[in-house]
Amino acid sequence: MLRQFAHHVEAASKDDVTVFLSSGFEVRPTGRMKTPPLSQFIRKIDPGDKSGQILISVAPFPDAHSYEVRWAPANTGGTEPAWTTHSVGKTRRPVTAGSLTPGTAYVFQARALTGSGFTDWSDPVTRICT
Repeated sequence: MLRQFAHHVEAASKDDVTVFLSSGFEVRPTGRMKTPPLSQFIRKIDPGDKSGQILISVAPFPDAHSYEVRWAPANTGGTEPAWTTHSVGKTRRPVTAGSLTPGTAYVFQARALTGSGFTDWSDPVTRICT
């Protein structure tokens, strides 16, 4: 009944949002909202299935043949971090960064390989491993 009432209020408001909102109902988005990528080449970073794992999803780049993803501990005391680099094909599967220390912050970057060589590394994205 509530759904039928909501349809009635929607029709009676005649596309006037103020009238619709005065009924107590809220406007629901009609489309799916797209989450912006974290950086130019990193779409998202999620916790892995196990403790000490992080999943990095690469964002598509025009004319890319493949990608590289790298990560390192964030706090290295001012010294150059020891990067772990992983090559990624054009598949859309996330890269698993494993054997990480839970509770430690890590920096992630990615770049694309195009016909003219590698692009610059993306802006760094920092996440704490769980």
